Amino acid sequence: MYRMFRMAGMALASLLAAGFIAACDSRTGTRASVRESGAREVPVPAEPKIEARAIRAGIGLDERSSQYKGLLKFKELV
Repeated sequence: MYRMFRMAGMALASLLAAGFIAACDSRTGTRASVRESGAREVPVPAEPKIEARAIRAGIGLDERSSQYKGLLKFKELV
């Protein structure tokens, strides 16, 4: 019984790994107007419309905590 669950788990892990590898194709998502081989033109997708959004976060700790400093760094980066 244990061996059957182990084999099923390994099969599921393999399928998930294959899905991640297939989804991480380096050619997808590029904005090049011509393929690398130069064989034919590929339409360039339109730029997405960006809307401003507010992210509010709060913690119950003081300014000396690492969580507070992390939120400040997040604010700086975003």
